[in-house]
Amino acid sequence: NLLFVLFDNVRITNFPSVVSVTAPVPDASETGPTPGTFTITRTEPGPAVTVNYTLSGTATSGADYAPLPGAVTFAAGATETNVTLTPINDNLSEFAETVMLSINESTNYFGAGNAIITIADNDTPMIDISTVRSSMYERLAGDYVTFRLTRRGDLSAAGFNVNLTYSGAAATSRHSGT
Repeated sequence: NLLFVLFDNVRITNFPSVVSVTAPVPDASETGPTPGTFTITRTEPGPAVTVNYTLSGTATSGADYAPLPGAVTFAAGATETNVTLTPINDNLSEFAETVMLSINESTNYFGAGNAIITIADNDTPMIDISTVRSSMYERLAGDYVTFRLTRRGDLSAAGFNVNLTYSGAAATSRHSGT
């Protein structure tokens, strides 16, 4: 039988709060404009603290949404604060764009996660055409060139017809119409 006692140094550390972000209003729009909201929370109340964040995504600050400062300050005792993202009506037909807010690390808190807001466009719909498959072999039945039509702008606008014309040296007698 072995009898022994283990003594160890115990260090008590005051761990900072964990700061995280959600997007309870993840859909913004140029119409209005209608803002989106990021909610930043910390796990425990405490003294006032400034939380730094980074914005990324397909939307551009100052062109697609009103510039944000990159930091928000919690009031003493507060566990939640909001960052409002206000879209700018830019009069350009574009695809929906995203803004991702990521919490930066700090010695005053642990940063956890990110959240995304999508900005819907409100401008006149337009169609983009791109080639998916650009070549074919004419003697191979069922071999076709493939194009993709993509709608951008206000996706809630009424549908419309798209007229396509073909040109070139290839004969169209075997064209299937698809």
